Amino acid sequence: MQNVIDPTAQLQLINEGDDISYVVYQFAELVAADIEEDGETIKVNLNVAGEAGDLSKQTIYKLTLDEDHEIIEIFVNGEATPIDVVSGI
Repeated sequence: MQNVIDPTAQLQLINEGDDISYVVYQFAELVAADIEEDGETIKVNLNVAGEAGDLSKQTIYKLTLDEDHEIIEIFVNGEATPIDVVSGI
């Protein structure tokens, strides 16, 4: 997995087949995540919880999707945020 992660991108989506996706985020802040389903959409809510120091922290969330899930949306502090890099393994 580490060989497909772009160390310069804050938000990445890595797809593994049709039913597994990984959300990778790298922020200098501590981030709490909450995931919810809304019909065909998976919403990943990332909320800044505090300062993490000088180093960026990498976190990976594995999403197991079913056939109804067509859309993955990322929100940072309640705002829709584009994914920097989308790739597959």
